[in-house]
Amino acid sequence: MAVQLFDKVWQDVFSYKQEGRYWPKYREFADYFFQGWIRPDKLPRSPMFPFGKKWWEFFQDITRSRKYGDYNIVGALYKSHFFLESYQEHCVQQCISENL
Repeated sequence: MAVQLFDKVWQDVFSYKQEGRYWPKYREFADYFFQGWIRPDKLPRSPMFPFGKKWWEFFQDITRSRKYGDYNIVGALYKSHFFLESYQEHCVQQCISENL
């Protein structure tokens, strides 16, 4: 399912970019995309790209519900477990090196 969703969003952002639409965070999006994941805050914020709005509304609803505590809840979409694990390993190594 995750790979299918990732690929669907990939196709949507490809089409959005090919159409020459305004996307000020494109370079930032591309940096993360190259690392195998999609950050919702880097997606186009446009009525022509409804997925981004739906994504934000979903996580805002969860945050507002306070069902999981008093936290701001967001999500990211990874191409595969490989990219998720690579990112997590990097973060752990960064924490270790900062605490030495």
